[in-house]
Amino acid sequence: MIWRSREPRYDVASGISQGARDYQEDAITADFPVGAEAGFVVLADGMGGHAAGDVASKIVLTEVYSELKFHFADVEAFEARAPEILRGVADLANETLRQHSRSHPETAGMGATLVVPALVENRLWWISVGDRRCSCSAAAGSAS
Repeated sequence: MIWRSREPRYDVASGISQGARDYQEDAITADFPVGAEAGFVVLADGMGGHAAGDVASKIVLTEVYSELKFHFADVEAFEARAPEILRGVADLANETLRQHSRSHPETAGMGATLVVPALVENRLWWISVGDRRCSCSAAAGSAS
């Protein structure tokens, strides 16, 4: 039985630490509209030691976010094809990186890891590309 609820289900926050480098190769965004029971997170991490990792992570984040935002306009349709859609957005981001590298040779070899958890009520799908993994936990709380 699929559980349906009228209550908002998610409270989302994100943050990035600069770390020891002079530049940031991580990029993160989340989309959980207020009152919605569905949303997603996109985390891209430029591959350290490779050309333009910071650019790669921003390209991946932008492509994946915009494509998923489109798909989440119809949550039921997303649910019906979630694995296919997630693979497709990862492929699209990869192809966009290839095209960028072709037109900007100085970025040849750039890349980024990708983690995308997508949630609809109590259901979770995710894709993980590269050495980053999706590690999920649930926190229970009560309101007074």
